[in-house]
Amino acid sequence: NRYASTGFGVLAVGSLLTIIGALRFQRILTLPVLELTKVAGKVAATKKYDVRANKLSHDELGDLTDVFNDMLSTVGDAHRILRESNEEMEARVEERTRELSLANEKLVGEMKERERAEKELLDAHRRLIRQEKLVTVGQVSANVAHELRNPLGAVRQSLYFLRKKGEKVAPDKLRKHLDVIG
Repeated sequence: NRYASTGFGVLAVGSLLTIIGALRFQRILTLPVLELTKVAGKVAATKKYDVRANKLSHDELGDLTDVFNDMLSTVGDAHRILRESNEEMEARVEERTRELSLANEKLVGEMKERERAEKELLDAHRRLIRQEKLVTVGQVSANVAHELRNPLGAVRQSLYFLRKKGEKVAPDKLRKHLDVIG
């Protein structure tokens, strides 16, 4: 009986020490992993890369925590550079859009000015054609007037001669003047 109680006591103490050791060993292994999981979840939820995991041990899990923190720094730097590049690109696109809008407005203004100039040119061309027609009509009128004035001048001179001289005119001169008139 005594050996059984001693054996049972040793077995109970050994089992208790084993359970305590296992719990302690589990805690040593799982706490760093839980810390990394917690920080990774926080980074994923907030997209803030300045969060760091606490290093709970100086073994391989501690090294993993250091690497994880370095990775967060690298990703944070890359994210910052990407954000700055994006902002710079947006500013450049905005500036280029502004330049293109100004150039477009300038082209529209030049196009309107050109249309106005073309309209003025067409109006001037129409006026020039009308003036050329009037000049032509004037020249024809002047030629017709000249052609009419020459015979009328002779008629006028003959009538003047006949009025002044009247009955004193010789019959052959009278006939000559009447032929001019007729």
